[in-house]
Amino acid sequence: MARPPRVIKVLVVGNSTVDKGLLLSKFENSERRDYSFVSTIGIPFRVRDVNVDGQTVRLQLWDAGWTEAWAAVDASSHDARAASALLLVYDVTREDTYESVRMWWVSVQ
Repeated sequence: MARPPRVIKVLVVGNSTVDKGLLLSKFENSERRDYSFVSTIGIPFRVRDVNVDGQTVRLQLWDAGWTEAWAAVDASSHDARAASALLLVYDVTREDTYESVRMWWVSVQ
C-alpha cells in the first residue's frame, strides 16, 4: 500500500484587492491538477499533489486572508501555527497593498 503524501499547508494572506483567488485558481488549473475547488469550512483552499525529489507532497494553499477582517481575528484560532509556510501577497501596482504586508505578518504570528 502506498504511503500517504506529506501535507504542506501554506497560508496565503493579503488585502482583498490583490486577487488571491486568482493565484489559487492558477495553482489549481495547471496541467497537473489533481483536485477541484474545496471550501468546506468557510476558508477557500486548493490542493495539489506535486513531486519533490521523487516524493509526492500534497500542497494545500489556504486563502486565510480573504478579507481585511482577518487582521482583527486571532490567527491562531484559524490554525495559523499548523501552517508550514506563509505566502504574503501584494499587488505591485498598488503601494497600499505593499504597505499592508507588515500588518498581515503581525496578524499571523
